[in-house]
Amino acid sequence: MAAIKLLTYALCLAAGIIFPLFALAGSPGIVAGAVLSLSLWIGLGWHATRRVENRLHLLKLPFNDHQRLEGTVLELSRRIHAESPQLRLLPAKTINVIAFGWNAKDGIIALSQGALDNLKDDELAASLGWAITSLNHPETALNLWSSQFIHLWERILVPQSLKKSSALTWLLRLLAFPWFTLTFLILKPSMTTEAIDARSIKLSRLPLALAEALKAMEVSASRNPLTAPISTERFFMHPPLNQQSVSHWLLENRRLVPRVQMIQKSFFSVVSP
Repeated sequence: MAAIKLLTYALCLAAGIIFPLFALAGSPGIVAGAVLSLSLWIGLGWHATRRVENRLHLLKLPFNDHQRLEGTVLELSRRIHAESPQLRLLPAKTINVIAFGWNAKDGIIALSQGALDNLKDDELAASLGWAITSLNHPETALNLWSSQFIHLWERILVPQSLKKSSALTWLLRLLAFPWFTLTFLILKPSMTTEAIDARSIKLSRLPLALAEALKAMEVSASRNPLTAPISTERFFMHPPLNQQSVSHWLLENRRLVPRVQMIQKSFFSVVSP
């Protein structure tokens, strides 16, 4: 399914680039459009994981925290015969966990300073289980591609170097917004957050700890709001408060109460013989 979505988006993007150039230059425009389309994909995919890492201003995890969590990450990865991702620090007081990358080997898990300071060991383990589950899902690469393209259109929609009132700004927004919306609609993951929660419970075997971690994240979000680029929203265990509200209606509704209720119900299936 992820491959079909990427192919569909690639064809739409290629058509959007090639047809105008063909209308302007004829056959040479087709070649130029194809080259431009391919270059765009290569350029956005190049070091994409590191670009997202820089976009979120992640830091190396302190040595003591790395030593404390490394064993848990190795054990959880071993259970599903997967590579161990890298650990990073999100320098923020809020409680949250992020997971992104092309796959588990290339992947990065970032824990906020608030998570390290406030979550119990079993809650951290459950959160790491959620992150590892996300990285080992077939759509993890789809999410990274989606993030890169959303970031591209996001920069055009909210340009930093142009005055908000300039005519060029509004022209760029008018051209970029359909692609911005199309990216969300076509590259939207099939796997819901609740489904990832359910899979992570089977991995970590800590359903109640996962529920408590989500509750702590909800409380922390109101006390220590975290703003993040809209292009990174899907990487967070608990959705952050995004800087751009224009696309909120396009995002998956990740309400806390249904997630916690599902997790608590699953507790009985986990502990049942």
